[in-house]
Amino acid sequence: MTTRSLEPRASSEIAIVEVHADSAPIEWPRVSPDRTRAFVIAWVAGRVVWTSWEQLADGELTESAKQAVISAVAWPIWQERHAAPRPAAKISLASTSVVVCTRDRTDDLARCLDSLRRHANGALEIVVVDSAPSDDRTRLLVEGSQGVRYVHESRPGLSIARNTGIRASHGEVIAFTDDDAVVEARWLDELLRGFDDPTVAVVTGLGLPLELRSESQEWFERISSFIKGYERKEFGAPGSSPFAAGNVGAGVNMAVRRSALSEIGMFDEVFGPGTPAKAGDDHEFFYRALRAGHRLVYEPRAVIRHAHRRDWPALERAAESYGTAVYAWWCHALVHEHDWNAAKVAVRWFVQNNVRSVARSVLQRPDSLPIDLAVAGVRGALKAPAAYVRTRRTMVRLGGRPAGDVRYVPASGVDVGLATEGLSA
Repeated sequence: MTTRSLEPRASSEIAIVEVHADSAPIEWPRVSPDRTRAFVIAWVAGRVVWTSWEQLADGELTESAKQAVISAVAWPIWQERHAAPRPAAKISLASTSVVVCTRDRTDDLARCLDSLRRHANGALEIVVVDSAPSDDRTRLLVEGSQGVRYVHESRPGLSIARNTGIRASHGEVIAFTDDDAVVEARWLDELLRGFDDPTVAVVTGLGLPLELRSESQEWFERISSFIKGYERKEFGAPGSSPFAAGNVGAGVNMAVRRSALSEIGMFDEVFGPGTPAKAGDDHEFFYRALRAGHRLVYEPRAVIRHAHRRDWPALERAAESYGTAVYAWWCHALVHEHDWNAAKVAVRWFVQNNVRSVARSVLQRPDSLPIDLAVAGVRGALKAPAAYVRTRRTMVRLGGRPAGDVRYVPASGVDVGLATEGLSA
């Protein structure tokens, strides 16, 4: 069966090779000669146009790898040379808020805030929501950071923290990233450009790995990549399925138009890290946005880099958590939204994805998952119905609310009841 190491090893480190193909001839980067494999990122005019796993020889890409890059960038280069100039976004940084939710990861948060400050130049509202912290390190870090506002949230849960960040911020657009992410220079500009169309409610972006130093980080990128393609995509066309929400993007790199929340609702507090459902708060939110008739955009020019899990047990837990989350979302769609298509999607996905992955691992097919990751996904899926029931009960007891019960506080500070389940304003 497919094998893997339990701990990071130096020999398993994969070089991240970034090729900027605007120059002629292309300048090929060199890396440490002890690296034999590379994750290649090809850029054209500031956007990622291609990624691939390639071989290295003496610290350079092999000739076949170089030819693969040249072939991949030829069409994007032609497109850029014949493209019209791109106007600035209509929404300014001064009308935007960035919310970063964190819990006991001060070092990661410091790196994230450094990238945001370099990007914003003081013209941006940055709100850090400290979710049920065990100490005051995050508070001390943020209070010593110019231009960053600290908000304490005593209740655990990422969705709760995101909703708290929305209430505490004032921007016309609220962008979100995670404490274990680093944003690229034009990240926010590209997200904001997606809102030039007034019918767009949500914009997401592309996520690259920050490092690939261990097998667990490599496998995270292979099975849970935040790359949803290299071309702009629009969701929400007439007749499209709300279950396309799984392809829209991820909460680590997204922005929401505040005014759209009056129809979509806030983040559902029975989903996400910190709940028995484990994750899925972003996809459930995208699903509701599509059901409400809004348009969503995936903009790959908006780039962040994410610090993947470094150790294998954490990756295995993540694979199980994602399995639980996606099926819990489908349980919610079936039970709460009365969307019977959720049952069809869940059964089809379980057979075509989970069962097939385990079978391929057992039979040791090429490019199959390590058996423990394949089994973790199945285990998570089987736990989902009970986790969904438990998380609703637990979050209501702790003060969290499903999306239909969550009140939206617009920038003016006036409460707007979103309740389909009965909270008065």
